[in-house]
Amino acid sequence: MGVMAGMSACIGCRTVFMYDPDRVPSIPIDPATGLPPDLNPDGTTRQPDPQAVARMTREPVCPRCCRAANIVRRLNSLPLFPEHDTLDELTDDQRPLPG
Repeated sequence: MGVMAGMSACIGCRTVFMYDPDRVPSIPIDPATGLPPDLNPDGTTRQPDPQAVARMTREPVCPRCCRAANIVRRLNSLPLFPEHDTLDELTDDQRPLPG
């Protein structure tokens, strides 16, 4: 049985990678600002604007950026991002069907 494949740029590093859209780590981004709805341009956090939350889309994060983010997240005792789920790491029975 195959899975659907997605391919796009990582929101962190802009590297194009393939992934399973149902399993890829992602973060919410407000298209109007290019930032998560609860983040200010200076990096401080704020209460999300309801309009920004309504506009947000989930953007994929590659395994390399997840590993980098997890270094900081571990130091701050925050939940970690999964560091897997690219198609390169799937077994043959999980790969998308050709065509």
